[in-house]
Amino acid sequence: TRREAHVRKTGRVAIAAAILLAAGGVLSVLANNEASVPVPATTNVVKSQAICPVMGGAVDKNLYVNYEGKRIYVCCKSCIETVRKDPAKYARGLEAAGVTLTKTQTACPVLGGKIDKKVYADYKGRRVYFCSPGCIQKFQNDPEKFLKKMEAEGVTPEPAANTD
Repeated sequence: TRREAHVRKTGRVAIAAAILLAAGGVLSVLANNEASVPVPATTNVVKSQAICPVMGGAVDKNLYVNYEGKRIYVCCKSCIETVRKDPAKYARGLEAAGVTLTKTQTACPVLGGKIDKKVYADYKGRRVYFCSPGCIQKFQNDPEKFLKKMEAEGVTPEPAANTD
């Protein structure tokens, strides 16, 4: 009916006015520098390591050196020894270039305790460590759940073949 149409139109006008009023208030506050809203200049993009810090070649994700909870990938076995001599130098260089180094696993994905390198399970080519043998069964009941949790924390399990 005509009355219902009028009510809908009036409602839409009121909503539009409220939006404009709110926007105008925000703009006037910003114009008067009364509010400081942090706006990032760039998005927080994670730049993964793709280049060997020693030779400059493409990294092999099966070859790396763990240093202070971070993983430095290299292109070949000879670069492992070079990085081991001064891992801080290579970690600093990569981070200065904007590379986010992968975190090594230090906590059990099930209970959060300190890992024991003797207690692990291999899953889809990756080795996952645990704080106690009881956690292995919980992991095996839903491994994808725990791998997603680790990934969200920036932790990449090491390859199953590498025991570095």
